[in-house]
Amino acid sequence: DSLITLTLVLQDATIRGIDASDAVLDRQMEDLMKIQPGGAQAFRNLLARSGMTLDDYRNAFRLHSVYKAASDLILRTVAPPSEDDIDSALAAPPAAGSEQRHILAISIPKRSADGSDSRQFVETMRTHALEADGFVNIWNQYRKKSAKTPLAVDLPAVRRRDLAKSIGDAAFGLQPGGVSDVIEAGNAWCLVHFVDPELPDEKAARRERMVAELSERKRSRAIADWLGGLRGTAFVEILPTPSNNAPGTQ
Repeated sequence: DSLITLTLVLQDATIRGIDASDAVLDRQMEDLMKIQPGGAQAFRNLLARSGMTLDDYRNAFRLHSVYKAASDLILRTVAPPSEDDIDSALAAPPAAGSEQRHILAISIPKRSADGSDSRQFVETMRTHALEADGFVNIWNQYRKKSAKTPLAVDLPAVRRRDLAKSIGDAAFGLQPGGVSDVIEAGNAWCLVHFVDPELPDEKAARRERMVAELSERKRSRAIADWLGGLRGTAFVEILPTPSNNAPGTQ
């Protein structure tokens, strides 16, 4: 099936005026060789170690280049999602298990530098986090300390299934703007905060993510329709491979 599709793409590319000639391919291959560390011979050696010849790569490169050029032409015709489409998508309830939340998390190792349990420290931190903007202020402080260890994590669009169970249960049990109780997660004590989705910055970020998601859906549909159209209008005949025992063969 892949070979048939690629053959149809090559034919369609010619109709669309995309030059897939050997001369064009030669220039593309020369440009590719120029940027390879060690030059053409080093590139051939790399291919050999991968079990490919230069001709194998050349054929694959031709197909890739033509497919990209043809698909780029298709994608240029795809209009961005309309404002109505974006509004409808944002208003639609999420499918079961697909709800996304913006979660901020703080993770503190269970044992402090002197070997003592750090839970009480995290409990005190939570008390301050319950004050207005308290969690965000504390989270920002720990984000600056997270050069090596991720003490503060920002998860702008996370699903429950993508989190450890204890973290997911806490994060998706919160009301907007809420702060969790202290959570035990592996070797750390954690706090999580559900960022209120009605905040202006959150609404803008969610809309931006939805525009990107809808745009990608439209692009994927356009490519699928194009390839499906090529397959739907093509005459494909698959001939049997001659057998060594067939009449007339030796």
